[in-house]
Amino acid sequence: MSHLHLSMDPVDEELLHELEAGLDPAMPGASAVPFTVIGYGEMSTVFRIDNDHQVAYKRMPLFKDEESARAYIAMFEEYSRLLAEAGIQVPPQETRIVALPGRPVVLYIAQPLLPFDRFCHTMVHSADAEAAGEIIDAVSREISRVWEWNREHHPHHELSLDGQLSNWVMDGSTGRPYYIDTSTPMYRVNQEEQLDPELFLQSAPWMLRWILRLFFVEDVMTRYYDFRQVLRDLLANLHKEGRADLVPHVVG
Repeated sequence: MSHLHLSMDPVDEELLHELEAGLDPAMPGASAVPFTVIGYGEMSTVFRIDNDHQVAYKRMPLFKDEESARAYIAMFEEYSRLLAEAGIQVPPQETRIVALPGRPVVLYIAQPLLPFDRFCHTMVHSADAEAAGEIIDAVSREISRVWEWNREHHPHHELSLDGQLSNWVMDGSTGRPYYIDTSTPMYRVNQEEQLDPELFLQSAPWMLRWILRLFFVEDVMTRYYDFRQVLRDLLANLHKEGRADLVPHVVG
């Protein structure tokens, strides 16, 4: 398996302003700058611009002003730095803020558009038992790095991680995956969560926010700090992907 190609051209800020000004979320292909949605996060929509095959964008229309967006960027960069300090590989990343009158301020996070067949949840579908087991072992080792780092730095710093397979992209030349779910910078400093939990609710309809606040936010804000829960999520992920035969690689 070859080396993972991680380069991308600099982000075109003018193009993002044009996209945002002519955005039609219901019909992406009919927007002023056509785009294709390729995924969703807890707080973002992930897409690529149709004539650009190098960059994946995470769009986060969550902020009341540019100052709030800049504060989020600072958290995002610190979270990514701490992940790297813990030994986690993260891809190159850029951020841009787009502020248009009368609309929420939007943060764009750009990463290289990585090949779908190198995402670990895709790879385990077609891999034989031995190769798939090696993938799970590699992901499990990366997850363990974070909790080893947490043990050394608690209570001053503590990192969270969502270990599901779709958040990891394999570099075939090293046998180690990259972690791409960096846009939700959940980490604690002196046991205090740095991410405002209300941001999880900004993209939800206002009628549902009290329900999400009651049943969803607290779970999200705690589960990814729990090593056992992260491994349970990985186990559930294997069942979802139809590879329950790989469970021993997580629990062994």
